[in-house]
Amino acid sequence: MALAPHPNPVVAGSENAYTPTSGGSPNKYADAPGYINQGDILEKLGSVLTIRGDTFTIRAYGDARDASGKIIAQARCEATIQRVPEYMDAEEDEYPEAAYAQLRSELNKRYGRKFRLIAFRWLNQSE
Repeated sequence: MALAPHPNPVVAGSENAYTPTSGGSPNKYADAPGYINQGDILEKLGSVLTIRGDTFTIRAYGDARDASGKIIAQARCEATIQRVPEYMDAEEDEYPEAAYAQLRSELNKRYGRKFRLIAFRWLNQSE
C-alpha cells in the first residue's frame, strides 16, 4: 500500500532539501514523531522474526479396508511443523547464514534446514 505524498514536500534545491545517500527519504518530516518508517515496524516485530523460520500445518487421513473394500478403521491427524535456520548436520558447525555453495556437509546439501515437530494431535471425524 503506497502512502499519499506529504502535503508539504521538500523541493530539491531548497534550504531544507535532503539528498539521500543510501535509500533515505527526501521528506524533511521523516523520523519526526508520528512518521512511520520501516525501522519502526521492524523494531516491534523483531523479537518474533526469524530467518528462514516457517511454520505450517499438515493434516493427514488414512483408512484401513477389509478384503471387500469396506472401511473398517479411519484416522485423522494434524501436525504443526516449523522449519528452523539450523542445518540438519550440526557436526559440521555450519552457520545458518551459510549459502548453499559454502556448505561442506553432504547431509546439509541434500536436506537443508531442520524441521521441528511443534504440535501433534489426533482429529475427530468432524474436524
